[in-house]
Amino acid sequence: MAFISGKDSFFSVDGTDISSYVNQLSLSRDVNTLETTSFGSDQATFVVGIEGLSISGSATFDATADGVFAGLFDGSSVAFDYRPDNTSSQPKYTGNAFVTNYSIDSSAGDLVSISFSLIVTGAVTRGTV
Repeated sequence: MAFISGKDSFFSVDGTDISSYVNQLSLSRDVNTLETTSFGSDQATFVVGIEGLSISGSATFDATADGVFAGLFDGSSVAFDYRPDNTSSQPKYTGNAFVTNYSIDSSAGDLVSISFSLIVTGAVTRGTV
């Protein structure tokens, strides 16, 4: 089994590669479960609902990265491309998402940083680099 380092990850949003600013990224896949438990039952029962995906991350503040996210709050979905290992034949995830949060954080003793959250709309394609 070959393990990889996160340092070789790639992330673009709305066609702009912001990999050189991003220092943490998470693609989370969740399935909505719907409870079907009825009166008189001793155990909970569920059915599987729909799948949902979200992306969250953080980055070092830079005018380029800030410009990308500042322009994404117009209600339009944007394309994303996430590659955990940006080398040939490795998996990549692409799709469209809405930016749901963008924060700029300043501290006197640390770098200015940003954090962001996106919620995926529609299907995600798992392909290869």
